[in-house]
Amino acid sequence: MLIQLPLLIAAAALGGIELNATAMFCRQDKLSMGGFDPNRNAVVLCKQNLQAKKNSALSVLKHELAHVLQHRLGRGEVGILPDGLLTPLVRELLPEREVMTVLMRYPSREVNGELEARLASRYVPSGLIAFGVVATRGVDLNMGEPQQRQQEAEVRPLH
Repeated sequence: MLIQLPLLIAAAALGGIELNATAMFCRQDKLSMGGFDPNRNAVVLCKQNLQAKKNSALSVLKHELAHVLQHRLGRGEVGILPDGLLTPLVRELLPEREVMTVLMRYPSREVNGELEARLASRYVPSGLIAFGVVATRGVDLNMGEPQQRQQEAEVRPLH
């Protein structure tokens, strides 16, 4: 368990991901634990918010790196898993209250990607996420998106 956080930090660096300890949205929304900015290829861990809520930096980093993989594989907002697989996993593995919070706080187009990242942070081994981040460095299947969509993309805060 102790090696997982340094492993993910090293993978982020090797995978070309900038890591930051704070951002404007962290100060504005004390419920935000972190976010991924695809335009800057950066992950933010809201250090102050994490400490205040006693959340695990490991869990939040895994979650945000899952968003990195979604983005790099061209599935940014919708996630990688098809609905037919994601829905039963969410029903079985995530608390109903958490699912309802995601449904209320996120735009509908981002719900599947957010739920998938929450599952990944809990059930996908850190080593697999680390491997994916390093292996996909330089891969961005979203590059063909219209410029407007790229500009609309912004940091995805984790609540």
